[in-house]
Amino acid sequence: MNMRGDGPEVVGKTILVVDDEPMVLSAVGRLLRTCGYEVLLAAGALDAWQCAAVSDVDIVLLDSRLRGITSSECLAGLRERGIGAPTISFSGCPAEPDAFGAMPEADRPHLHVMKPATRQELVRAVERVLSRRGAA
Repeated sequence: MNMRGDGPEVVGKTILVVDDEPMVLSAVGRLLRTCGYEVLLAAGALDAWQCAAVSDVDIVLLDSRLRGITSSECLAGLRERGIGAPTISFSGCPAEPDAFGAMPEADRPHLHVMKPATRQELVRAVERVLSRRGAA
């Protein structure tokens, strides 16, 4: 695992972070940038969908409890807009089995990370998903 973020798995990788809590959004964005990732920040589904319209995304880090829209609706909107990137759900609650249950298996989040996550936990999850994607 490359915790410094200077390896080949980081170069040119873009992460879309979707979270409606400004402090979490900012902190996660800073953390991922210090690891060398390009980071797009979205304060909700509409922001995420706008980012999807203008940027290539390698991973989506999605708060699984957004206000005003379900996370599965947000993710479905990203898929409709051509973002097929693997997704990591991110919340202060354990993964809810039915939260993304109506979605096709391939469109569901690949991992769930509990908030608050340490730098190591978050980076490990991102690297794990990137390594799976590279092997596919």
